[in-house]
Amino acid sequence: MISTTISIFGAGRYGQALATSFNKKGLSVCLYARNSKNGLQANIVTTTDLSKACAFSKTWLLTVPTSGIYEILEKVSAKDLPKPSSIIIGTKGLDPKNQSLLDEIVRIFFPQVDVYALSGPGFSSEIHMNLPTALTLAGPTLEKAKTLAKTLSSDTLRLYPSDDVKGVLFGGAFKNVLAIGAGMIEGAKLGENARAAFLTRGFSEMRQLAVALGAKEKTLFGLSGLGDLILTGTSLKLSRNYNYGFHLIQSEGFANTEETVEGLNTLLQTYKLSEKLNLDLPLAKALFNVLNKGVSFEEEMKTLLQRPLPEEE
Repeated sequence: MISTTISIFGAGRYGQALATSFNKKGLSVCLYARNSKNGLQANIVTTTDLSKACAFSKTWLLTVPTSGIYEILEKVSAKDLPKPSSIIIGTKGLDPKNQSLLDEIVRIFFPQVDVYALSGPGFSSEIHMNLPTALTLAGPTLEKAKTLAKTLSSDTLRLYPSDDVKGVLFGGAFKNVLAIGAGMIEGAKLGENARAAFLTRGFSEMRQLAVALGAKEKTLFGLSGLGDLILTGTSLKLSRNYNYGFHLIQSEGFANTEETVEGLNTLLQTYKLSEKLNLDLPLAKALFNVLNKGVSFEEEMKTLLQRPLPEEE
């Protein structure tokens, strides 16, 4: 039986936008927030009561930042709370403790639950305004993903099913790293050519690392990889990660410090992964040197431009 209810844990802009979209489709939605939230439709249940959110539906969607993923999973896995049959990961990032993909964390707390991943080029503000958006929903099997995608899709939010949870999760995470770098390039006024080259070569690094983690390479050419990279790697107006990189280079500081810049943690974790897996990811390494080792942006650009010319992959 297809569930017509969903519980969303995380009442940030993304959680609120998806709550609005699912409610418009006709689903009953419960949005869990640590603090009370206003401004949503009256028929969306918003609560700070964790037990109420857990009991509302057997389908759960996590939209909390990666920094809060362990905290929320520890709370909802308490013995006295109702348990889900499906958990959808809407968070874009890597495990802040050991570089693993977020499905592995979920399975620690809920080993018997079906785990899904939702990702792709979807700015919260446009989803909230019911503007056309397409995302990927990956599940444990393609048939299960198709069933859930049909349930959650609407006339403005299209969810394309996949069975590659790891590929969808990693594409959504690593694109934030590349968006920071693209913002830095614009901030340094290096031109559109440089940004296009950076995103293209960065996409190659995304594919290398994703495959090493067990993802299917073809997934990265879809919405949750290339599609999301195109969106967040080109929008100064709406991309937090791009905005962060731009203002960092402009020496203006980051204006939206209350917002999570997921790419910073993901950069740290992917750098550790590349070292562990002995992968050569020159762009990720350059960004890590600038953001974590104090190497100047100009020096790293010079090093990159003097590298030997490899065959294009």
